[in-house]
Amino acid sequence: MSGEWDQEKYLRKASDFRALLKDMGGYPELDYNLETSQIEYKYILEVSPDKDVIFRRINEWAAMKFGSLDAVTHYSDLSSGKIILKGNFDVNFRADFKFFWTKYESIERKTCYQTYVFTIVDQRVKVEINRVRYEISRGYENMTSEISINEVYPITNSPSISWKSNLDMLYQTKNHLSRFAGSVQSYINNFEEDYEF
Repeated sequence: MSGEWDQEKYLRKASDFRALLKDMGGYPELDYNLETSQIEYKYILEVSPDKDVIFRRINEWAAMKFGSLDAVTHYSDLSSGKIILKGNFDVNFRADFKFFWTKYESIERKTCYQTYVFTIVDQRVKVEINRVRYEISRGYENMTSEISINEVYPITNSPSISWKSNLDMLYQTKNHLSRFAGSVQSYINNFEEDYEF
């Protein structure tokens, strides 16, 4: 619509994008907040123990996943039922590269950073994951910087050679975050099993 592409280039890019979506199984469903124009993840967990146990178990889980609580805790208050943590994981994803006229696929890895906001109410925990960003290498100087997940979306804002990597990175990130939410829920609910030996 901006006129950057003529009709022939537009048809070719549209065809390439449809083929990519077919290969990747479609576009990932993203929790996109229209008000903030940000991708956000939110999970509501049903758990069985009381608030004190939930609070303690979230902290134990975070220590196992992310290391020292002193290093990852932004905020922690039992009376308000609020814990804010920073976390990270490595995400592996498929990526296309071009070398002269040959295109090839490889597996890439980036470290993904995020902020977790846990809110405990009765036997429920709201997990909001925001500030999702990726560490990227810049050139041959071993310098790194971060880009927000919002810079990856929408996929078609980047050059077509980056579409596969950006799309798979969004898929893999969502899968990791869903597993983390399931993992913290299981850890909270299995509190009695830890002491049955």
